[in-house]
Parts: sequence; structure tokens; C-alpha cells
Amino acid sequence: MALVLSIDVGTTNVKAGVVDQNGVLLDSSQFKLSILRPEARAAEHDPEVLFQAISDLSKAVTAPYKDAIQTVVLSTYQFGLILLDAEKKPLTGLTTLLDTRARVTFDAFKKAYPYQDVYARTGCPPFTQYPLARLFYFSRTNPELLKQTAYILSSKAYLLYRLTGQFITDPSTEAASQMMHITGIYWDPEILAPLGLSTKQFPRIIDALKEQVPLVPAIAATLGVTKNATIIPGLYDGGALAVGLGGLQEDTGVINIGTSGMLRVLTRTPVLDTPERMAIQTYYLMDGLYFAGGAVNNATIPLNWLSEQLTHGTYEDFMEEAQSAPIGSRKVFFLPYFTGERDWEIGTVASASLFGLREFHTRADIFRSALEGVSYSLNSIKIALSEAGIPIKRVTIGGGGVRHPLWCQILANVLDIPLQKAESEIACLIGNGILGLVAQGIYPDIQTASKHMVTPGDTFEPAQDSVATYEHYYRFYMKLCSGFKELYHEHAQLARD
Repeated sequence: MALVLSIDVGTTNVKAGVVDQNGVLLDSSQFKLSILRPEARAAEHDPEVLFQAISDLSKAVTAPYKDAIQTVVLSTYQFGLILLDAEKKPLTGLTTLLDTRARVTFDAFKKAYPYQDVYARTGCPPFTQYPLARLFYFSRTNPELLKQTAYILSSKAYLLYRLTGQFITDPSTEAASQMMHITGIYWDPEILAPLGLSTKQFPRIIDALKEQVPLVPAIAATLGVTKNATIIPGLYDGGALAVGLGGLQEDTGVINIGTSGMLRVLTRTPVLDTPERMAIQTYYLMDGLYFAGGAVNNATIPLNWLSEQLTHGTYEDFMEEAQSAPIGSRKVFFLPYFTGERDWEIGTVASASLFGLREFHTRADIFRSALEGVSYSLNSIKIALSEAGIPIKRVTIGGGGVRHPLWCQILANVLDIPLQKAESEIACLIGNGILGLVAQGIYPDIQTASKHMVTPGDTFEPAQDSVATYEHYYRFYMKLCSGFKELYHEHAQLARD
């Protein structure tokens, strides 16, 4: 029986598991990561703590199978950034999606870069979360730091370096760097030049299944795999999730609800929005395929904040209470932009807002409105794709945020599309397992492996009476978002005064 050690690094948790060729997760474990804030707006992972967590989790889950595991697959979050000196020592922590320091210099960034050209070259609109904007921030606030920097790595590239001793990475992770050319799949020297950076400072880009790279022998022993074990570049966490959900089909959207949320669909060519709106981000995925759509910064972040501030309850407590509120939350609307949003016009200044609150509203109404607000934001991505000629007939969904059926049903109703969950709640690990078994030659391709390894879970059909109601509320929600744009900028000025 062929086995794969599957490792997934998210913004909140690190997970490791052993996956067999039938798609069974034989063993798994996870570790919650702490966010370090060494200065205002910073949000970093400690690279040593992260790597130690990977080692400890892997050793624990591989113990019963250590003589049988020859393949390791790693998925990681996008937007990670770490700078190393000439001796390959970290100059910074591993910055994450939650790091908002680039807001300070973002207006200058947009003046320095012709952002519509950058969008056309990379598929990435001008968002503060992209590493390019963060590097620009360092260049303006700490130029000496960039002078000391010899290597610039993402979360995937850094961990692959620790595991293999080589500076390598995969294109799906780097697609969100805003520095990789969308069709050429190379580090774009024209984008690096204004910062005085060279392509030699960046890792070699390898397609997800193209190479199996040997692990450092001592690391293989630490992970509990065979001494000749190899690792493949793999995908970013959202791509691995799509594989694990069986969603790599051109008419099937993939939704992930974690710290952030995404809605994407497979395409054979890059899909870009109009230069004026730029509501679609297209990332190269693998094997000549692209992942078009978009994402929201805040998916479970609003849930976590509300739970911590109002109840100190569990996820299940939150969902059960939200379920008691009616559709539309009795006309209260939650704009869930705690960490800004991936909207190039307001991303740096957007904040969370609760609109329409009256004395008769309950905590349950507020809880449900948060679920609905995130769902409306995802629906705007679906509509942008449709307007670009990319219809979505069905959606597969996964992630820790949709363990409860309530949110799945809300999304099905808001998007007016059938949703199907995978049986496994840790679809990223299964997706990595599929990639590893294809790399081993156990299956000829991802589609064949998915048929054998992905077990469909519950299906959520849109309820037509709810669809009509939500369509009305969605239009009002979008008017709110539009109306708040000018106020967000005024509020940001007040915060600076």
C-alpha cells in the first residue's frame, strides 16, 4: 500500500497526516500557530517554531508507518514573505496575510507602479497583502534591511529550503507574490527592478509534479520517513484543497472557508477583469492550468472576533445561535472587513461595520449577519466571473469554517448554486496525498486519483424562496459597500490625525 506524508501549513494551523491510496487519512495531528506582532500592523510566524511544529507533527503521525513512506507533499499559505541574509539566516519573521504594514506606504506604492500593467503581467490587482507591496514598504521604511537581503522567499520556498537544502518553490504559491509573470511563469525582472531586486534572489520555480526532490537525510529521519524519501513542490493550500475536494473541473467552483475565503474555478487560459475594476485574480495552478476567481481577507475572522468578544463560546455554539435567526438577520448587515479587504480601491482602509442595528436585534442576528456578509462578498466574485464569461454550474466546498451545515446552506442560497462538501474535513491533506500518489505513478493523473480517493459528502441545494430573498439583500449589501468607500478613506484620515 503506497502512503504519503501530507503536510499543510495555514495561517492558523499546521496539519500533518498519512494518506493511503484509497484516500483514507490514516492518522493526523495539528498545531495552532501563534501570530507574532513585533511592531504595529505586523503579523508574523516564527520560522523556527513553524518548522519545529512540522517536524513534531510529522514524526507523531508517521511512527506506525515510518518504513513505508517515501513521498512527502507540502502545501502552504500564499502571501508569506521572509528575508534571509547571505548566510541564509532570517532577517525577518515569516510575514502572513494578516500583516498590514504595507498600508502605510500603499499610496506611494500605487504611484511608483503602473498597477494596471502589473495586473496584466501578474494577474494580481494592487492589494496590500501581496509580498511586492510589503517589499516596497521595507524599501521605504527600512532600506538597510533590503541591502542586507540575499534571498527572498515565500512560506513554501522557505520550508522547502529547510527540508531539501535547495531554493525551490511552486508557481501556485508564487502566483500571489505579484512578482511572477502570469504566462511565462518566471520572476518578472521589470517588476523587481524598481526595488533594485534581482531574479537571482528568488527561488527556482518548479511545476507541482515535475520534480521529486530528495530530502536532507537528517530531516528525513526527523520526519519519520525513509532515508531516500523525496518531496514534490505541490501547491498552495487553496490549490491542494481543490484537489482534495475533487474540484479540478472547468465548470466547478471551489470554495474554501478558513481564516480567509476563496472562490475559484479552473481555466485553461488566464482570466482578467476590466482594468477599471480588477475584481478577478488569476493564479497559475499547475500543468498549464489556471485558477481564476478571488478571495476575501475575512472569512472566519469575524466569527472568531464575535465569539471572543460576546460569548467566549465554541464554533458550534456560534453556529447554533446563528441558526435561530431568520434569513437576512432581520435586516442587519455585517461588513466583515476586520483586516481590510482585497478590493484595490478600499483594501488599505476598509474596516468592519454593522449596519441597521436596532434595539430588537439579538446576538443571534449579529452572528448570522456575519455569515451572510462573508457570503455576499464571495457572491460578488461569482458574479465577476460570470460577467467575464466563466459560468459556474456547481461548487465543492471545504475548510474549517464550514464544519456546520448552516453556512453551507447560506452559501448555496446566496450563490444560487448547488454545493457539495467532501467527506473529509481535512481536504488539503487528501489533496496533497493525491498529488503524491500521482507523482509515485500509482495513478496516471489527478482526475483518476480523485475518483478513487475523494468521497463525496453532503450536498446543499439552493432553496428557491431563499434565493430570491438573498438576491434582494445582496443588492443592498453591495450598495452599502459602494456607499462606504468614501467614508472609509475619511475614517482612515481621522485615524492618522
